[in-house]
Amino acid sequence: MKKLEYIQEYIASGILEQYALGLTSVEQNREIQFYLSQHSELRVELSKIESALESYASTYAQPMSLDLKSKIMNTIQKESHTSGSNASTSQMGKILNIAILTSLAGLLFYFWNQKNSVQQELNNRVKSLKTLEQKMIQDSLSLLDCGNQLEFIKSKNYTRILLKGTAKAPQAIAMIYYDTKSRRTLLDAVDLPTPPTDKQYQLWGIVDGKPVDLGVFDLDTNSRLKEIKYLDNVQLFAVTLEAKGGVPSPTLEMMFVNGKT
Repeated sequence: MKKLEYIQEYIASGILEQYALGLTSVEQNREIQFYLSQHSELRVELSKIESALESYASTYAQPMSLDLKSKIMNTIQKESHTSGSNASTSQMGKILNIAILTSLAGLLFYFWNQKNSVQQELNNRVKSLKTLEQKMIQDSLSLLDCGNQLEFIKSKNYTRILLKGTAKAPQAIAMIYYDTKSRRTLLDAVDLPTPPTDKQYQLWGIVDGKPVDLGVFDLDTNSRLKEIKYLDNVQLFAVTLEAKGGVPSPTLEMMFVNGKT
């Protein structure tokens, strides 16, 4: 068999990879080292294999601690003296170092990946808990508000003012609970048309013939009752549909309900 063909077959057998990983026996090591001394092609191929292993280890592994490395090298040296294979101590130490680093790299990647997965799950749980906490706080405030309004209604100290629909919306109805003793006012938007997204309803109180802004409000299907600003000596309440945020004076042609006190 020609020399080149023999070398190619020897390389293809995979024995050099096993040697680089420290998986060959003492007898195989002697044989391989002999062939390496005879053929430069095998030395070049082994160098490529070692470079590839070192590149992988340096890419995916963290450096080994000096204490651990010292213990491993001491163990290698003791074993090499016992077996009589002093010539392969340096080579074996180098390969074992690479093998350990490669294994550590795999473990580090696994635990890093697990950590990220657990952290993401924890973040999602925390986010869900915060959302739930905010909803519970909002619900608690709503319940307190409803309880407060219920006590007001039960007191019977108020005057109930019916706001009837105008020609703009004949079916519209709202109710004002007006209590001069506690100086509180509640609005019940019983039946008002759903406004466009760029509009809001605005409540007005007419005092001495002049409109006073009592604020804008949205329709809420969960709670129709809304506490509004108290105003003395109101002769009439009215609701108009205005630009979002409200306006300084009412648009009379957009009045939906009104009622005298």
